[in-house]
Amino acid sequence: KCNDLRGGWQVTATQAGEWLQWRDIPLPANTKFQLRYKSTAASSVRLEVEGFTLATTELPSTNGLWVTKDLAIFSAAANTTGTVRLIIVSGSPEINYLTRAAVTAVPVESVSVSPAAYTLEKGEYHEFTATVLPAGASNKVVSWVTDNPKAAVVNGEGKVTAVNPGTANIWAITHDGEKTASATITVTGPLFLDECDSLTGWSSSQSLTLSTNDHKQGSASIEFTGSTTDEFKKVFSPAFHSGTTVDNGALRFWYYVSDVTKCGPVRVELGSAGVADKNEYSWRLDGLSNGWNLVNLTMKSATKVGVCDLNAINWFRIYDSKSGSITTRIDGIEVYNTDFTAVDELKSGDAAVTVFPNPVKDYVTIRFSTILSNHVDVSIFDLSGKLIRNEIFQHTDDSGFQVDVQELSAGLYILKIAAENQTITKKLAVER
Repeated sequence: KCNDLRGGWQVTATQAGEWLQWRDIPLPANTKFQLRYKSTAASSVRLEVEGFTLATTELPSTNGLWVTKDLAIFSAAANTTGTVRLIIVSGSPEINYLTRAAVTAVPVESVSVSPAAYTLEKGEYHEFTATVLPAGASNKVVSWVTDNPKAAVVNGEGKVTAVNPGTANIWAITHDGEKTASATITVTGPLFLDECDSLTGWSSSQSLTLSTNDHKQGSASIEFTGSTTDEFKKVFSPAFHSGTTVDNGALRFWYYVSDVTKCGPVRVELGSAGVADKNEYSWRLDGLSNGWNLVNLTMKSATKVGVCDLNAINWFRIYDSKSGSITTRIDGIEVYNTDFTAVDELKSGDAAVTVFPNPVKDYVTIRFSTILSNHVDVSIFDLSGKLIRNEIFQHTDDSGFQVDVQELSAGLYILKIAAENQTITKKLAVER
């Protein structure tokens, strides 16, 4: 006899290996099973539905009180019937009843990324695949993020583009449940168009030397001293594949000038024809100062002669007319993708929200364009999905509020903001 709320009868003195079975049970498309039980010690049970074994569920002690426990969700064709078996795995729970209900949403349990590792040449791309389980999960949408956009960037479909030599973890994050999985991408190929650590291939209107005492990267810079026009020029063989376009490409290098007052207009050329003034981009350098200058030039801002193939760069030159003898040096010539910091936000609702600064060192400010709710729930997760911290803020005006991240280690985190049934998730980079 059962002393539960509904009275009736119960099954007692159960033992591991025993089972209860029901035949010809109507099953909705997604069936959630719930067990009504009580116990004075921990136990566990497992369901088998139409021959399929579902996950074992641990049943904690209820101290002799009746409780309802969710067991598992089974997905099948709608409006079928089947056999359901409840197996006692361990312990001796007392069982009142097993119920089933149709669920409109099947939660995500896990996600995996395939392949687990991949190698790309700089400028190449590969599309990763995310597999969400269970197969009948209602919301299988995932977002993608990279933890090293300098090496590789990823779009919303999992397409990874190799930016520079290095490694990056590419993360898939489910919108339902924030489940995560990652793959490792290795980018190979030269980082620099030329490191300027060797004179090989370089020519000039004067003799060039290597300066091992004054350089910005590597082991040396290339030095010119004189008053003639051509300073540095090189024909590259094989040609350099930059993986950039006119819209996102840029040329960057270090340029040293001993006396800018003796410089005429300094010109830079980058081309794919192996000679000057053919299929090239060119720029005039303005605003130079004595000493080392970090020069950044976008392809969009260049003067164009013909069409330069940015995946077959084989010409570089710096030249200027001079009013006297000067010393110039060049180091670390790069052609790079200006989009390397463009990491898509993982997910957003309809509410416009601003998170700044990002990257952050101490306090991150969260500001909504409109006041949604007096209560805003903010959670920070690491990339394994572990909850690092959670706070509830009062949102009373458009000035926003600040979250203290001073105790977080440097790295990439997931910032989840919940307000008025809307969830906004953004990547948050912490610097130290």
